[in-house]
Amino acid sequence: MPDKCAEPKEKEGSQGYVELCADLVAMLSPQKYKVVFYAEEVFRGVSKLTWIMDSTNWISIPPAEFNISASPNSIALRGGENRFSELLINSTTDRDILVNLNVSKSKIPDYILFDISLKQLRIPPHGVGLSRVHLSVLPPADPRPYTIFFLTDIAVPSDQLSDTAYSTESNCPRIPCSTRDEIITIPSSFILTVEGPLSPEEQAKRISAILEPLDIIIGIGGGIVGFFIGRKS
Repeated sequence: MPDKCAEPKEKEGSQGYVELCADLVAMLSPQKYKVVFYAEEVFRGVSKLTWIMDSTNWISIPPAEFNISASPNSIALRGGENRFSELLINSTTDRDILVNLNVSKSKIPDYILFDISLKQLRIPPHGVGLSRVHLSVLPPADPRPYTIFFLTDIAVPSDQLSDTAYSTESNCPRIPCSTRDEIITIPSSFILTVEGPLSPEEQAKRISAILEPLDIIIGIGGGIVGFFIGRKS
């Protein structure tokens, strides 16, 4: 590591922050890598040495990419109706990930109900996860659009750091054996439009659309019966 990266220095104009650098050329210029930051303190107590350490989560460089989409991403419902939407989670990381799905109910009225089929799922490396969301609207409902936010917490397991590095003076570990998982929270949105009740004219059109195929079937059946009766006579 070059001299300019040998020692951290305090960032100008800030308190409690330091600037760190690394020579990527000396590391053979990796395209992907992870870093973890930790601080430690070793002090001598009355009868033994005490080691205190705290670390960050693993940080992926470049960050792992996760694509979350809803299909369909817009639904229109009236009071008393319900429908399904599917949440797709696409992972580009080379690790198994654990996904937790939740719905933010902030500013969402009680007559809009959600039921997530799988609130937790594990996705393999470079894999895709699927969870279905059942949406329903209870009457009476205020007709207007609502933006629904899904909160996706993704836990990327951390690597195991070496547990064989010890200080020759204190015989205590100089780096942690493991660190916490890297947690990534990704919000995604969905549009639910609550429509007003059908007018009498719209109800008549809907009933007519339902009965029209039956009229065709009855007409075809009557024609066939008439054909056979005519041949028999």
